[in-house]
Amino acid sequence: VDRWRAALRDERGTEPWVVVCYPYAAAWTRNVPDDRLVYYNLDEYTLYRPERAERIRDQEDELVGRAAHTVCLSQYQVDALRERHPEHADRILRYPLGVQESVLHPNPEEVPEPNTVVYVGNVGNRVDWALVADVVQRCPDLTFTIVGGPIEGTPSADWERERARVLRQPNVEHPGRVPQAEVPRYY
Repeated sequence: VDRWRAALRDERGTEPWVVVCYPYAAAWTRNVPDDRLVYYNLDEYTLYRPERAERIRDQEDELVGRAAHTVCLSQYQVDALRERHPEHADRILRYPLGVQESVLHPNPEEVPEPNTVVYVGNVGNRVDWALVADVVQRCPDLTFTIVGGPIEGTPSADWERERARVLRQPNVEHPGRVPQAEVPRYY
């Protein structure tokens, strides 16, 4: 990181901005001046490695405490980090992913299929599959299309069994993972 910073300094010696997307990079950026550091929080990282949650929080706390700006994709993360770091709340902002409207509705002249619900995204343990099962059961007149995957192996965890049960329902379609170029069709 220090070599990159040196190579990117302009002729006046102005430091480049360094954007850090993962808490584990806190140690790698300790020489970056605080006023040139941005922590770009993409997700709740402790969910990926629960056994390292305390260490991840400590690294994240270091970044939020030092960074000139902390930007988050989700409002949930903004609220959580502001609660943990009220003294830096004014530096913690939401910067959602940009989306081209044409991707969300590529053919506005086409009316969406009535009585359908489409979900495109993560089909792992971060989805509340019990809630999805309840909604699917309570809305038998709706068709639910759940796009995402892959789903491999025999379900072993409770959430995997719940997901399998959801995907077997007669009003649920699961095309699995689709190429990125096909995603707008589902939107």
